[in-house]
Amino acid sequence: MSISRHRPPIVRQTHVDSCWAAVLECWSLVDGRIPRQQQQPLIHHWGEGDTGGITPATKIPIIAAALGLAWGGFPADSLVGYLEDHLPESHIFCAYTRGEFTHAILIYRFSDRNNLSYMDPDGGHDRWKEIDWFLDRGPYVLMRRP
Repeated sequence: MSISRHRPPIVRQTHVDSCWAAVLECWSLVDGRIPRQQQQPLIHHWGEGDTGGITPATKIPIIAAALGLAWGGFPADSLVGYLEDHLPESHIFCAYTRGEFTHAILIYRFSDRNNLSYMDPDGGHDRWKEIDWFLDRGPYVLMRRP
């Protein structure tokens, strides 16, 4: 059985490390339960330095509280269960390990073929990858609409 949410619009990150802000903007455009967000004000308010990045461990809890989102840090082996439990009710903000950095995407589909579909703000793309690709990139910081 596949779990699908509405496909979000493509939102391209405006700074080298502003993927988190682009994902929040994208999410707010597809889910009316989240206050409308725009990258530049998000980066101005919470960004750290000229690259538009944040330190997820310190900023995600604050951002989640401000937007009324549930968040947490999760090991790789809990991703499938998290998606099965929460994707039916909410798109999933997923920050995963990409080399030495963390990259954020917006997950909107988990298919019965074990593929994840997501909006990737790095270049602004609609992508999909097999779940095994993600399982090698944990742990994750995940947010959802409660």
